Amino acid sequence: MKFIKLSLISLPLAAGLFLVGSSLWNGVNSAKASSWHLIQAKVQGAYDKGYSVVSVTRHLSNSGSGGRFSYSYEFAGREYSSSFVGFGFSGPTQSYRVGEYIEIYVNPRNHAQASLKAGIRRPHLISMVFGCLFIFIAFRLNKAFLCPASKNPGVRA
Repeated sequence: MKFIKLSLISLPLAAGLFLVGSSLWNGVNSAKASSWHLIQAKVQGAYDKGYSVVSVTRHLSNSGSGGRFSYSYEFAGREYSSSFVGFGFSGPTQSYRVGEYIEIYVNPRNHAQASLKAGIRRPHLISMVFGCLFIFIAFRLNKAFLCPASKNPGVRA
């Protein structure tokens, strides 16, 4: 019985801590990226909103055509290519066509690192809210399991 109680408390706590930690990490990195160089890039792989599949590495593939969202850019005289959308972002929020020009953020210390989205935005905040909600649930469950007699003051443990 203790194992079940411990599992009911630890699972939402672990999920909450993971969500809060990852949203903080992604938010900080995304905020840093907003100070990177803003330049134009050319879309190489198309993306149609609603048809993307997100892989573990957060790169997108277009399930409709089998293609992949990507863009190319020139910085300091060299050509680069990337498909990175942003820290904590699962995909572009709009449709892009091959050949279309977009604005991206390029890391001044590592020109091969670029991001389509930067700054603290909705995905970071939503993840933080859900993480805090899971932590709150874990603490409420902990209080309910450890202090059941406090609800009925007349009952002695």
